[in-house]
Amino acid sequence: MRVKAVLLIGAAITALSLAACSSSGESGTPTAAGTTPAGTAPSAAASPTAGGAGGTVTGRDACLMGSWKVDVDDMAKQTAERVGRGATGKGTGAITLAFGDKMSIKYDNTVIAIKAPVSEGLVMDMKNTFKGEATSSDWVAKDGKLGGTMPSNTVKSTITMSMGGQTVPSTTTPFEGALDLAQGNLGYTCSGSSATFISPIVTWKLTKI
Repeated sequence: MRVKAVLLIGAAITALSLAACSSSGESGTPTAAGTTPAGTAPSAAASPTAGGAGGTVTGRDACLMGSWKVDVDDMAKQTAERVGRGATGKGTGAITLAFGDKMSIKYDNTVIAIKAPVSEGLVMDMKNTFKGEATSSDWVAKDGKLGGTMPSNTVKSTITMSMGGQTVPSTTTPFEGALDLAQGNLGYTCSGSSATFISPIVTWKLTKI
């Protein structure tokens, strides 16, 4: 029972790398801490700037325009650092973002894998796999803040875990929002071909492609 409890705790830890960037979910769907409950409208302060007349969105930083690749391996290593206790992280697959009339984020078999020693000779293996795409038509970026909404989302998250010969059955759930645009807590920096997204948990490192 103790091993299973540790495994379940580990499932929550594995999701740290991306959960802080999740947005509101449907009723009955678990959401990350700090997200908007179902049916709650985001506050006006969440958007760095308001849309113009006729729904035209203003306040889109020209530096972000184009396509970007996220350093998934670095994201996994940051997650392992938060776990501590000698944990190690490895990231594979790809996360690609594109900024234009719409903002899109695509997870292509993105895997955040964490190995966390629990005791001598006992290691917890945690893996979180993300697949799918999400888009936003009202995204805004200004003064180091990203905002808007991301209603179009097909991203799924699958968690698998094992330790000491015991495996927790994998679970697949909708990954609502994919990026926390609505809460006003996602910062960014951009200069030339490099950019970062700064969430409360990890910093995404981006390179223009």
